[in-house]
Amino acid sequence: MESTIRSKTTLLSRQQAKYGTLILETTDGKEKEIQKYVQDKAILRETIETLEKEIEQLKATKKNTDKHIEFSRLPEKDKFQNLKKSGKQFMDTIKMIAYRAETAMVTMVREFMAKKDEAISLVQQILVTDADLIPDEKNGVLKINLHNMTNPRNNKYVHQLCDVLNSTETTFPGTNLRLVYDLVSNQIPADQEF
Repeated sequence: MESTIRSKTTLLSRQQAKYGTLILETTDGKEKEIQKYVQDKAILRETIETLEKEIEQLKATKKNTDKHIEFSRLPEKDKFQNLKKSGKQFMDTIKMIAYRAETAMVTMVREFMAKKDEAISLVQQILVTDADLIPDEKNGVLKINLHNMTNPRNNKYVHQLCDVLNSTETTFPGTNLRLVYDLVSNQIPADQEF
């Protein structure tokens, strides 16, 4: 309805503009030209009045029409299928696990940070930082080497977090590989120049 009202209103504006610009071009008052002018004006006036009435009726109908339709009242062809609940639950579970892991890391980092309110931004930086995954099946280890943070102070905090995570001796799910966290910068000899 709104689309129809808009298109009719546009058409009405055009007709009104045409009506306003229609002028009698003869000055000597030839009968045929005067009749054509009067007839054109009358047709345009009738078109304008018809459009105005149609727009008024559409607006009245729109005013009395519900903006929302109950799902049960939709025709069968327009009803959408519900998402499989198992898929949504799976995604919600993944999101919840990620949120809880982030919250747990923030809590750990806050213990050794001077500015406690920076913990969230540090953990978020850790989560988007590149890391090298190096499986070492012979020693039963999966090394996770995080790349450097934005400043040395954050590197120090991340190193402390790695120590805490390593003390849990967590095994990667579905394997017998123990997770070992470290910073790439810790593996570069101190005397080596960049």
